[in-house]
Amino acid sequence: MKKNQLFLAMMLGFSSCGMMAQEAAYQQVWSADKGDGTFVNPIVNADFPDPDVIRVGDTYYMASTTMYHFPGATILKSKDLVNWEYCANPLKQILDNNAYNLMNGEHHYAQGMWASSLQYHDGKFYYYFPCSTWSKDSQSILLTAEDPEGEWKDTRLNEAYHDPGWLFDDGENGDGYLYIACGIGDIWVNKMNAKTLKKMDSKKVLSVGNGCEGSHMYHIGDYYYIYATYGGTERSQTIFRSKNPMGPYEEHSGRVFANQNIHQGALVQTQTGEWWTIMFKDIYCSSGTIGRIPCLEPVKWVDGWPVIGNNGTDVSANGKGYKKPDVGQTYEKTYLTTNDAFVDGQLGLQWEWNHNPDNSAWSLTERPGFLRLHTTNVTSELNTARNSLTQRIMGYSPNGTSSGSYKNSYGTVKMDLSGMQEGDVAGLAVFQNPYSFIGVKMVKGKKKLYSERNSFNSQNLKREETKTGAEVKADVIYLRAVVNFGSKSCKYYYSYDNNKWTTWGVSMTTGYTLDYFVGQRFFLFNYATKHLGGYVDFDWFTTEQDFSEEMFGIQNPTDAYTEDDLTMDALEAGKTDLKMLSGNVEALEVMCTTKSGMQQNVAAECTYEISNANVATVSGGRLIAVSDGETEVKATYQDLYGNKKSVTFQVKVATFALDKQLFNPD
Repeated sequence: MKKNQLFLAMMLGFSSCGMMAQEAAYQQVWSADKGDGTFVNPIVNADFPDPDVIRVGDTYYMASTTMYHFPGATILKSKDLVNWEYCANPLKQILDNNAYNLMNGEHHYAQGMWASSLQYHDGKFYYYFPCSTWSKDSQSILLTAEDPEGEWKDTRLNEAYHDPGWLFDDGENGDGYLYIACGIGDIWVNKMNAKTLKKMDSKKVLSVGNGCEGSHMYHIGDYYYIYATYGGTERSQTIFRSKNPMGPYEEHSGRVFANQNIHQGALVQTQTGEWWTIMFKDIYCSSGTIGRIPCLEPVKWVDGWPVIGNNGTDVSANGKGYKKPDVGQTYEKTYLTTNDAFVDGQLGLQWEWNHNPDNSAWSLTERPGFLRLHTTNVTSELNTARNSLTQRIMGYSPNGTSSGSYKNSYGTVKMDLSGMQEGDVAGLAVFQNPYSFIGVKMVKGKKKLYSERNSFNSQNLKREETKTGAEVKADVIYLRAVVNFGSKSCKYYYSYDNNKWTTWGVSMTTGYTLDYFVGQRFFLFNYATKHLGGYVDFDWFTTEQDFSEEMFGIQNPTDAYTEDDLTMDALEAGKTDLKMLSGNVEALEVMCTTKSGMQQNVAAECTYEISNANVATVSGGRLIAVSDGETEVKATYQDLYGNKKSVTFQVKVATFALDKQLFNPD
């Protein structure tokens, strides 16, 4: 990986390699590939809803909805439609505001990125989705790239299309149009100029009601197809066809896939001419609270209509294998990464932040080999704690989800608590509705075991149970969550030696509601209830039942870096003239550039000299406006080798400022 790419990975959480090569050596892995030329559903046993799938050359790409998690808009890649691995998280953020930053009591739970369309046309990937359709912050985003694992351009569009299906179509005359099928109940087709994306025509082509949505559009043979779902009612798949993209459309005489809780997805053709579809299995089936999980079904065409699965039922419903797609050759198994030792200088692609991260308050280089989480806001709830790092909880079942049999899903962290301050709460959570966690809380100068369970029904948070335990006298503790999707249970454990485990904390029956609208996730978190300034270090996270650091092959965490990677070359302030409203808090940006070209925001690691502390103070890399006035702030950073540099900036604080930088007339 090039150094400028490593900077992007560190800042946003991208990873092109992660622990993928080692994942197959672990015991707790999911594979739909039975190893005998057959597969079982689901192809990915975790929450990857609203799939859209395309093939480019010999590689398949699957896009999935990530709502309010960033970096998001996850793309997986595969060579055979059965074995998948991470490709990219190209969405850096939707907006930089209170709701997406979990500030001032605002949030975007159940909102953010919704169902998308992924297309490849004329050498370019197009990834389009509407966002936050329940609020005034609605956005319509188009991401484009020539290399899906490289840089993506972010373009904001004026009009949003619900559950869009994009189709680039040259037509009979090679005119070059883009058609977008979209809507719910009423389905519209929008005709666009393929190059300028300017709308040329828009027509309501269907009015079928019944929650019909999730449209994907195709031109196959003589027909244009709109492949959609009655997702809000029947959770079944249907299809419409016409010989004209603008209609009129006729609907298939019956549901092409019904009564399986499997629906809303995409059609794709292999190199050998086979047709397949990937749809998600819904949350209300035997998968319990895991989320919405992708399933693969064969497609045959009869009289211009698709016949899906086993005449409309899941081909692996009996738990037996079904022949894998013919893609021209056989590929080895791959596994989605779940483990991380935090030694790569980058977060693995399995990780996403809950809402926008505060990039000044986390680091992988402040203590090489550890993920350091500084407290970044004062709150009483995990629900509103910034910089909670999340990943989907994988399900593990030897016979596919149809059997209803699940093994336990484990999440374990090793934490160093020595940087905690009074009132800080840090630990490991299992997050949906309800959510719960096991952690450590600093109470009157003593670290104590602490656990909570809370619910978030109808967007109102209710604390259901809390538990405070014995004093934690060691600086290092191991915390574990054990989830079973079959029994919908969650239990917690702690250890001081990663060998002897003690059951402790509140228990939980896992649930799933639309208040969060995503599947179960593990959270690594650290938040302040009193004041900022504390931090914790996560040494590693694993999904293995039995784990040791030797399994990661860890010798010295700094081996992942060269000396030039960690030696400061320059220090710069993001802003040299800051204007703030009295009482506000702003994350500082103090960028360190190393000799190798790596960059990182080191604001939380700096020491500060403030000429007038009555005007402003700094805590944990965040500037706190105290009272009206002006002050100079000097930030000094020292790298691991003792090299020091300083930058200064001016701060002006006002209670009521008629300044375009501060005054918002809304």
